[in-house]
Amino acid sequence: MGTANELTNASHFDFRVLGIEEVKIIASWRYDPNQGFDSNIVMQPYLDNFDQGLPLLGPAACQGFAVYKQEKLAGLFEYYRVDRRMSIGLALNPSLVGIGLGQSFVEEGITFGIRHFNYKGEEVFLNVHPGNLAAIKVYQKVGFQLIDTSEEELKMSLRLAANNP
Repeated sequence: MGTANELTNASHFDFRVLGIEEVKIIASWRYDPNQGFDSNIVMQPYLDNFDQGLPLLGPAACQGFAVYKQEKLAGLFEYYRVDRRMSIGLALNPSLVGIGLGQSFVEEGITFGIRHFNYKGEEVFLNVHPGNLAAIKVYQKVGFQLIDTSEEELKMSLRLAANNP
């Protein structure tokens, strides 16, 4: 694995259809317990579908992609398509948190999703726990704005350019 500086200066992320081995690795990731909220990644739906011989889909039948950077598993990106709207879920490898990859990870994941799914909508949505302050800061840098709040989650949206990337 490269140094933090090599990883942040390297080329783009590589998005690959999520496989069961990657699901198992991501399911083992643990984040800082001092964040004040449960930050475990919900991977059980993938595992259950695999065990039942079903397509490897995640929560709410989302499509998951393993994200690599320099051949290292860097994260997970999930795409939910409901009522012609796209929502995303994402997780950055805990070993890569805090080294300046968050904004490009989110931006490249959105661009990949728009292109892969030929998304023509005007907005992309995500939900985040209100205690996940680092993620919220990254999402705001990308341009997400708060549209709804509850005790369990914040709903945010990103208005896309008229001509999607």
